[in-house]
Amino acid sequence: MKTEKIEILGELLKALDQKNFDLSAWKIKATLIVKKVFSEKDPKIALIEGLNYDYSSWALRDHSGGKIHDSVKDKAKEIIEAAILELKLDDDENPVMQIIRNEFTGSEYEKLQELISSSTEKENGLTAFIKELPGKKAEKILVKIILTLNE
Repeated sequence: MKTEKIEILGELLKALDQKNFDLSAWKIKATLIVKKVFSEKDPKIALIEGLNYDYSSWALRDHSGGKIHDSVKDKAKEIIEAAILELKLDDDENPVMQIIRNEFTGSEYEKLQELISSSTEKENGLTAFIKELPGKKAEKILVKIILTLNE
């Protein structure tokens, strides 16, 4: 499953080198893929959405008279390459914890890790933590875990 995600992200990298590259279309595709692979809250999404060409006179002047270096494509490549590396690093992580990490905010995941590593009253602490989760987050995570385990 990881290799498929890495291959799909690799296709995004290849698209950057296409002669008829369209940044707007690429950003839409990349955003949808990153949301699916990581989560809707992943910071890489904001980075992708922030990619834009600078058509100011200063930017045009700086590139006049020579080969134009495409810094937007360079940034896009770095974002996707970082995503691929992140997937490779996560190979050893338990798939259930990946689901939980993707659904939690950073502070929620940090608190969960603290509760898991604590030596006393793990079960009671985890139960209280889960009850305090906003909305139906716990149910959503449970559904995703069940679906993942049945793939």
